[in-house]
Amino acid sequence: NTDAVNVAQLKASEAGSVRYETNADGSVNYSVLNLGDGSGGTTRIGNVSAAVNDTDAVNYAQLKRSVEEANTYTDQKMGEMNSKIKGVENKMSGGIASAMAMAGLPQAYAPGANMTSIAGGTFNGESAVAIGVSMVSESGGWVYKLQGTSNSQGDYSAAIGAGFQW
Repeated sequence: NTDAVNVAQLKASEAGSVRYETNADGSVNYSVLNLGDGSGGTTRIGNVSAAVNDTDAVNYAQLKRSVEEANTYTDQKMGEMNSKIKGVENKMSGGIASAMAMAGLPQAYAPGANMTSIAGGTFNGESAVAIGVSMVSESGGWVYKLQGTSNSQGDYSAAIGAGFQW
């Protein structure tokens, strides 16, 4: 077609077009595309196919799917971590209950005396029972103690001690 166009018609055709950015020196910058009339408003691109190559633009459905997958993964890992933390908390509470039960064991105090004792402890919903044997030497100088415990987490522990008093 060889029809002539006026400037107004040319500008009108450029207003809705896609064009490359222009560098300061007037050359074409092929790495940047401009959409619309350049008035600063935004332009929505519709009917975009799914990206195939690493350098393709993604569509909204792909972006949503990626975010959903990331959220699902994060939720799963947080759930696993919360479960592990709860397990550690329960073990810790069982250990504290065991320590309290052992601390509650009475011991022999008179020279030549022996004692078998039992005590219980609880902490943060966990419980423990401890048994112990203690003795004081005939001279009263040495005190010996052996104790063990079991808690509601299925853990067992033991302790032994000796002391000299004067």
